[in-house]
Amino acid sequence: AGDELSKDIIKKLFDSAVSQIIDYSSIRLPDGVPTSILPIVSKDRNLQTNAEYYTELLILSMSAKPTFKLIDRNSLQRVLQEQRLQQTAFFEGSTAVKIGKLIGAKVLLISTLYQAGPNNYEMFIKLVRVLTGEILSVTKVRIDKKLRIAMSQ
Repeated sequence: AGDELSKDIIKKLFDSAVSQIIDYSSIRLPDGVPTSILPIVSKDRNLQTNAEYYTELLILSMSAKPTFKLIDRNSLQRVLQEQRLQQTAFFEGSTAVKIGKLIGAKVLLISTLYQAGPNNYEMFIKLVRVLTGEILSVTKVRIDKKLRIAMSQ
């Protein structure tokens, strides 16, 4: 029951973060905006599993919002491979904009996961307009490590 409660809490955190991204946007976002979610990156290799899981949660939360029309992940992966881009390159503004244009996105969701002290993670989530590279909104999610993914050994 504890694992289910933790998953529910994390899901609510991500749902709230996505709502904030929409609400705080410097432009009004119409329904059906073509959107791509770049994989969450972390400079800490130990956070890679969490980053992958949190990326999936972001996709789940964003797919529930009519504001976003999510672009197929396979299209994104193909472009990344063709361009031979590493995840660290996502955060160079011009690279993210180039990726967005290649896959037909109008906005990108770019996130970074950090270790924030011994008991927390922090994730910064940015919504970026592909046409200009402008950051439309930013929010931060603080995740208690007690809520992290249970890993089977």
